[in-house]
Amino acid sequence: MTSPHTHPKRFYKTAASEPLGDGWTIALDGRTIKTPARAGLVLPTQALADALAAE
Repeated sequence: MTSPHTHPKRFYKTAASEPLGDGWTIALDGRTIKTPARAGLVLPTQALADALAAE
């Protein structure tokens, strides 16, 4: 069953970890990712941010 509001999958050319405030975030094609509440995603360690960016 498919939803009538499905969005096409997005593919990004670059994914990188970047410092943000007291933590780290992921940038996809230079744009930081956000939570469903539109807040910036802040990760506690660079290692975690690097692992997510590599995924």
